[in-house]
Amino acid sequence: MLVNYFRTAIRNLAKNKTFTLINTIGLALGMACGLGIFMIVHYENSFDNFHPNNKNIYRVVSDIRYPEGNQYQSGVPFPLPAALRTDFPQIKHVASVFGNLNSQLEIVNSTEKKFILKSGVYYANPDFFRIFHFKWLLGDPSVVLSQPNKIALTKSLAEQYFGTWQQATGKIIKKDNAELLEVAGILENPPGNTDFQFQAVISYPTLEKGAFARPILNNWFRIVGSEQCFIELAAPSDAISVSRQLLSLRPKYFGADDKNDYLSLQPLSDLHYSQVYSNFNYSMARSTIRSLAITGLFLLILACINFINLATAQAVKRSREVGIRKVLGSSRAQLALQFLGETSLIVLLAAALSVSVLNLLEPVAQNLLGHPVAMNPFQSGTTILFTVLVIISVTLLSGFYPALIVSGYRPIEAIKNKITRVSAAGISLRRVLVVFQFAVAQALIISTLVVISQVRFYSNTDLGFNKQAVVTVSIPRDSMARAHWELFTRELRRQHGIASVSLSFATPASQGSHTASFRFNQNVKDEAFELNIKTADTAYFQTYQLQLAAGKYYEAADSAREILVNETFVKKEGLASNRDAIDKYIMLDDKKLMICGVLKDFHQASLRTAIDPLAIMPDAGSYRVANIKLQAGNITNTMQSLQQIYSSSFPDNVFEYNFLDETIDRFYNQEQHLAGLFKVFAGIGIFISCIGLYGLVLFMTVQRVKEIGLRKVLGASGLSIVLLFFKEFIGLISIAFIIASILSRYYMEEWLKNFTYHTTLSVWMFAVVGIASLLIAIGTVSIQTIKAVLANPVKSLRMD
Repeated sequence: MLVNYFRTAIRNLAKNKTFTLINTIGLALGMACGLGIFMIVHYENSFDNFHPNNKNIYRVVSDIRYPEGNQYQSGVPFPLPAALRTDFPQIKHVASVFGNLNSQLEIVNSTEKKFILKSGVYYANPDFFRIFHFKWLLGDPSVVLSQPNKIALTKSLAEQYFGTWQQATGKIIKKDNAELLEVAGILENPPGNTDFQFQAVISYPTLEKGAFARPILNNWFRIVGSEQCFIELAAPSDAISVSRQLLSLRPKYFGADDKNDYLSLQPLSDLHYSQVYSNFNYSMARSTIRSLAITGLFLLILACINFINLATAQAVKRSREVGIRKVLGSSRAQLALQFLGETSLIVLLAAALSVSVLNLLEPVAQNLLGHPVAMNPFQSGTTILFTVLVIISVTLLSGFYPALIVSGYRPIEAIKNKITRVSAAGISLRRVLVVFQFAVAQALIISTLVVISQVRFYSNTDLGFNKQAVVTVSIPRDSMARAHWELFTRELRRQHGIASVSLSFATPASQGSHTASFRFNQNVKDEAFELNIKTADTAYFQTYQLQLAAGKYYEAADSAREILVNETFVKKEGLASNRDAIDKYIMLDDKKLMICGVLKDFHQASLRTAIDPLAIMPDAGSYRVANIKLQAGNITNTMQSLQQIYSSSFPDNVFEYNFLDETIDRFYNQEQHLAGLFKVFAGIGIFISCIGLYGLVLFMTVQRVKEIGLRKVLGASGLSIVLLFFKEFIGLISIAFIIASILSRYYMEEWLKNFTYHTTLSVWMFAVVGIASLLIAIGTVSIQTIKAVLANPVKSLRMD
């Protein structure tokens, strides 16, 4: 019997090639999207889960409590790790980690092997590798990272510059033309699913004796975003007691009067999804993961609905076969099993095709996500199990209702081929399914337009400074190079095509932050908020066109005597006007700095966050970036001149540059990736929905074939008959649009609340989707209805 069923299934699928092809394509696309999204979600949720003790690992973050809410920062004061070791004996390990950007490494005695690592260089102590279980191929972290001037390289970096990793050991590397580091360890390349994508790890004592860290090693008043602290507890339950003890740690060292600065624990499981800035990880918000998972589920359901509509439309043509099988003794259960078997064949064929679709989508997904992710359903036991569950679920969900309908035909009517209509409930169900399909597809498109609008909002919003045509170049900071800073800037200013040149610690908007507690004017206690500190020379304001709200810019100096604050600072202090801040002073690290001017507010980070109270002051010892404003014209020649001047001024350094507008655009990679994914999924969703709509049109034209013939015989025009169908389907699409508008508006308004500054939902987004959906529906309906109208009415009215 099973063999007979199988042969019958193969014969029916081959006989109805169009039906089989459309169903297979629809299911394949739905399954490919569902499986692909599952693998993306599974990959994102796997970050740093491979550490055996991952549930006991926490990051200590700064928790600054303002009246309007808490603000978390990944950076901590430099003395914190030592205090944790002293005051918290229940903590097993405390790791100090400092992320270093744009590091120049030079292999000593090999002038050709000089390179820039934009990220992936960390300073760490031995506890980092006691907490995080990364494999060492050579060397002992307890030894390598406890001694100054030692460095460990990853296997790939060592092979890239030394031929083999074995040849790298013992070699000397100069970092930033200053520190001489001995290669004393080799690390296995970190896996892709870790937020710690290191390429080189330098011993923490090297940082402690360096010029940058020495002034702030014991300073509890400064928070540097790159300085982070990780701890390992004996058990997750210890986190509650440690969190309570942390409440008293900062006041103990920072001062009894401090009521705003606290420390909190962030579980390692939250690190990958954190919106708190970090050198170590790119963030993927949990809301984005949930959105992708829901989208994948809906696309699978759409594909199943599409199958149901097409299968029930096709079932009428098989009524005679069903009648004969029932007369010959087949039970309803046997017939249902036969049609479920046919469904399983189509699902298996679609599953095989979906693997090919996934192979095609893999480079697209990697490009949209910005990092590699495997799209192979057989890559692990989890993905294999999920794939099997999807196949079973899709088979049952897609095949159960059509099998129930077909197996329920009455034998006499079926044999006489009288099955031309089904119950009103059946037709109503199909209408509901089509409404559901188009509601989901339209909601996806509306959501896509909102995300795209938010990305454009980022690009077009006035940041409060001019980011256009600004090139940033890292400048060396060793004593010999600093002697050439003035010559370098002077030569650049002489060049045609360069409008201005400035030296600073960072650009106006940057990912990291450097905050500090302070006292204002005559106050004897620290203020209830911290200052974001930026250092820059006087040309900084011209280069970025930063505008004064009151007062004047400070005079040129190598160290700070005067300081500029922003309008947010004035508001936080409760001053009546910007001018009231002039000639007041702040105490910063026991240094008295007079406020000479107030700058108009500008955004110092991404638009996800609010504008912070800001202070800008000169401090030549901290400068590390040259900000170069280009004039309109021949940019290529200007960049060549810039490279020549840089190379002659700093012959020991590699020339690398970034355009600031492109750097700022990278702040919003997550939204850009989400927009790209939604574009793909919305397109697939509307395509599958159109197939489902075509299935319902096909079903209804088959049911009403005699009605169409009779109307034509009685004189109805073809246009009136087509409009009759249009009227019903346009109504269904309109209902779907209303549902989609309500749901997407609610969801996207909630999504936009995650951003301090965001776009608004516009009527045009909904209007475009509504009109486009109607046009697509009309085109889909026209294909089958026009074909039915053009058919010979004599044939349709002929008795069987």
